[in-house]
Amino acid sequence: MSPSPPPPSEPKTYHGSCHCGHIRFSIVSSLPDVVSCDCSICTRRGALIQRIPDADFHPVSPTAASLADGTHGLIEYRHNTMVARDYICPVCGILGYRRPRLGTGVWAINVRCLEGVELDGLSVRKVLGSQLSVVGKDGGEGGKAVEGEKKG
Repeated sequence: MSPSPPPPSEPKTYHGSCHCGHIRFSIVSSLPDVVSCDCSICTRRGALIQRIPDADFHPVSPTAASLADGTHGLIEYRHNTMVARDYICPVCGILGYRRPRLGTGVWAINVRCLEGVELDGLSVRKVLGSQLSVVGKDGGEGGKAVEGEKKG
């Protein structure tokens, strides 16, 4: 008989930041589903991502209001479908969090930016983001990147 899985841990507050501290935030999570994605951008950035609901994401700098109205002063990178928003520090270049394209009401947090997380102790699930649809030059979706465009 195999041992039963450990019970889920209780949610706790984690504080996060980019390298220079320009981006600061906190989240409430037990980090139950940390993922490593193999799409072109995630592979290059090396982020480990945990999705959390809006209610569990608490931006400090920039503020929630500035994220909502676009006056946040961060680099906002969009690619492929142009729906997901990656928020990157303009000083140190670190991605602290993003709005995923399929996650209305959800934030995707870069777990590597959280203080006090023992990365080797996390269970990380692999996600095949490279197999998600990409948008071709004509605006239609296809299964592979169009020449001259980046897939991801």
